[in-house]
Amino acid sequence: MAGDYLEALARELGNLATVSSEAGNLSMVERQLGNLDEAEALAREALDIDYRQIYAQQYLRHRQSTRLHSD
Repeated sequence: MAGDYLEALARELGNLATVSSEAGNLSMVERQLGNLDEAEALAREALDIDYRQIYAQQYLRHRQSTRLHSD
């Protein structure tokens, strides 16, 4: 069961990277169009996603190392 959770988390990390990248790209487009408020909101969303991704990666590494030491 824990292995299934870790696999799902690893998949989610890939999804987060894609969404963050797209939010960053859309932020740049909005900025070029002059929609500065929307550009800022998308840039902040991308940063928030990156933060969550870093936290999840650290959690995943910790869980994997804990699992290795318990085997």
